[in-house]
Amino acid sequence: MVRQGYKDALDNSAKLADLVEGFLLHKLATRRYPTVAGYRVALAGTLGTFRDNAGGAWPPEREAPVETIKATPRTFHPGPLGIARVEELTSQAFDLHIEARRQTAAIATLNKAIVVLKALLDWARKAGRIKTNPLADAPRAGKPAIRQRALEVWEVERLLNTSPEPCRTI
Repeated sequence: MVRQGYKDALDNSAKLADLVEGFLLHKLATRRYPTVAGYRVALAGTLGTFRDNAGGAWPPEREAPVETIKATPRTFHPGPLGIARVEELTSQAFDLHIEARRQTAAIATLNKAIVVLKALLDWARKAGRIKTNPLADAPRAGKPAIRQRALEVWEVERLLNTSPEPCRTI
């Protein structure tokens, strides 16, 4: 069922700025403020961020009543992905973006951005604002490769020389 007032709901031409704003307001009403601040940071690294017209971040850095936050005039600044509508968000473009960010961001940061973006698009789909979630099947960035190796002889000797007695015996 399509909600009235969302004429773009029949396709994926909804503006990402509107979806991000609605998602953050919804989460402000249902989650603790530090959680919403984490969502804002995760979305800023991908889709973009809101700034109030006085120059501060939106939602504000400190907790405030939702009515005050709703009344704050703000501007959306697109993020590194550089897209304005959901229809421009393809899994190929998103994969390229994640691979580019893999050089500078930790795997945990990338995974959080993926999870929050998928949650945003799922929320928009359930709310009737978009038809489908283009990133529904997007995988996480994975875990970093862990290299295991044996200690060198000099490393074992140094470890034994610096260890206290109970550990040295073991």
